[in-house]
Amino acid sequence: VPSAVPSAVPSAPRPFNQVPGEWRAGWLNLYRFWREGGLSALHLSMEQKFRRFGPIYREKLGVHETVNIISPGDAATLFQAEGALPERFRVPPWVAYRDFRNKPYGVLLK
Repeated sequence: VPSAVPSAVPSAPRPFNQVPGEWRAGWLNLYRFWREGGLSALHLSMEQKFRRFGPIYREKLGVHETVNIISPGDAATLFQAEGALPERFRVPPWVAYRDFRNKPYGVLLK
């Protein structure tokens, strides 16, 4: 995804509160998310935000806050730093649905 934001690499990591994104109005963001298609349009929403904010952005939907990255190199660095027991984002309704339907959790819920 091409970015409208310059991709200058800072010499040191920025503080968490300086990561660009939509993280101040969590409940309003959640309303917009569902109004604009929710999970069925998640990939389009993320693509638009990567174009707007650059290769890393912060987002808050309701009470859930995430930092999203697009670079495979950044993802590799993140996974290497997780350690032996990484903690994954759990969404209890998704897990309950997959349990009820006897479906596998997949990569995101393991």
